[in-house]
Amino acid sequence: MKTTADVVRYIEEFMANIQDRPDMYAANPESLEDQLSLLDGLRKQILAPDADRFALHDAGYTAFLRSNGFGVANFCHRQRAKRNRAITRQDLELFQKLAEFWKSYMTSSHFAGSSPPTSTVQ
Repeated sequence: MKTTADVVRYIEEFMANIQDRPDMYAANPESLEDQLSLLDGLRKQILAPDADRFALHDAGYTAFLRSNGFGVANFCHRQRAKRNRAITRQDLELFQKLAEFWKSYMTSSHFAGSSPPTSTVQ
């Protein structure tokens, strides 16, 4: 079984890999930032499991954003606003379709019974 340190190290290495080849991991910068933010949140939760969830939310990346003048908005949101680029109706429709697709996945046997495949590499 993996230790907490093993899982945290995996998350941190994965975050570094994402930063090295961002276009391999996301369709757009907003998605990439969301993925990194989610991984950072999981990392914080693992490192401080008994911490208040609101305190954890306000730490890490959120604190970094605030310290760099972004307030509560993420980096991509601020950059998008600077270019007057709003989310389109098509974007909103795709968000909804994706959410429904994921709801379907999370109620399927693929999600409930998911476990990593056994490695055959020796």
